[in-house]
Amino acid sequence: MKKGIILLLISLIIGLTGCQKDTIPTLTIEETDYTIGLDESITLVPITTFYQGGFTLSYSDSSIVSTSGLTLTGIKEGTTMVILSLAEDPSLKVYLFIHVVNEDIPYSITYVLNGGAIHINAPTTYKMSHLPLSLPTPTKTGYTFGGWYTASDYSSSALTNLPVTTTGAIKLYAKWN
Repeated sequence: MKKGIILLLISLIIGLTGCQKDTIPTLTIEETDYTIGLDESITLVPITTFYQGGFTLSYSDSSIVSTSGLTLTGIKEGTTMVILSLAEDPSLKVYLFIHVVNEDIPYSITYVLNGGAIHINAPTTYKMSHLPLSLPTPTKTGYTFGGWYTASDYSSSALTNLPVTTTGAIKLYAKWN
């Protein structure tokens, strides 16, 4: 996972149909789930319409992240729910989850080859700091490799690499055509 700032796009949509009294403003958010490393930060950058005020943040566990304005930094492994609300109207809020992980922990990769073979140097572990990670292509006489899947019934999407959002041990199933 690359260090840096992840921009969190927040849009405030206020339906101003003639500025009627019954117009109800809403606050929406494009992404609600983030994984960051220890000492890594994300900055919430609100994009609003018809709103010039400030925002407030609250947390389900304030020991997981530290804050400076709208910048959150991972200080302890774990997950916290963050509530972002309008300062002038706390009833308008969005919820997001921040997962703080130790990127240097090696996680296992298990290959279920279903009769195929894989190169001896295929990675059997990964660290989040090394993602995305290209996956090896196994071979099986008389068959064409159809992809890696995380579901044994191949109902998940085929993977060619482990994406930056991968966490924990992973089991991959080879599909053959």
